[in-house]
Amino acid sequence: MVRILVRSAVSVWGVLKRKGRHKIRAMITALCMKKWISYMPWIDCGGMTESISTALGHVFAAFADVECPTEIEVSPVKKAEDYQVLLHVPRESLNAEQFSGYLFGVFHTVGGAEDFLYFFPRLLELAAENGTEILRELLFQKSGLAEWRLWRSDRVVAFQAYLTAVIESFSTYSWSEDEMDSWICALSYCVEDLDCQLEGLMSSSEAANHNLIELYESNSETLLKRNALRNPFWPASSRVHDRIVTWFSRPGVVKRIYDIYQSRDL
Repeated sequence: MVRILVRSAVSVWGVLKRKGRHKIRAMITALCMKKWISYMPWIDCGGMTESISTALGHVFAAFADVECPTEIEVSPVKKAEDYQVLLHVPRESLNAEQFSGYLFGVFHTVGGAEDFLYFFPRLLELAAENGTEILRELLFQKSGLAEWRLWRSDRVVAFQAYLTAVIESFSTYSWSEDEMDSWICALSYCVEDLDCQLEGLMSSSEAANHNLIELYESNSETLLKRNALRNPFWPASSRVHDRIVTWFSRPGVVKRIYDIYQSRDL
């Protein structure tokens, strides 16, 4: 009976084709908080953990009162028609490819704070997908330009909960190749003490072991040659970058990486 209900729910969810999902997610999150229903994993998609999905529900709810822009301003070097798709396709149906030009140009040659706030929940949703084509590093960098720490309190809290959920996923979900490197660089734009929040990678869980090795192997060559991380989105000068480099040299981290390799050779 339970399987039938879950399959029915999946079918209905598929029919929705993402239209209005943020409203449904926010409603379900509220019901979960009231303990009227339990979390339903069929809400998740491509790489989202329960915590990330729940956090996204709060993000969509916090930004629900942001109205869809009627136009997106562009500089003389851009063409307004290139961004019309963002205005005429439902936000929850927009994909990474449709956002690519906008994300590169926003706050410089395209758009501004108002349209960025409207698209922000959907951008975070796409960023949470394993293997996403959204450049997380660029998205979180633009969040800084949007001065997210000065946003309305419920929006700040919702975004911080999302960041925390992502970090917590490092010990519970195995991200695919290069995803960990992308996340660490992206998070550095919003989490100043990121190196102090990586305890999950040392938890010895299967996911933590996988993610720690993925992160190490993505950066091992540049760590050995230049004592640096490889992601080109790292700023020329970044305290978080230097602290992550130092984190890799901690005796406990070095031993954990060694132990994982040793266990794989057995």
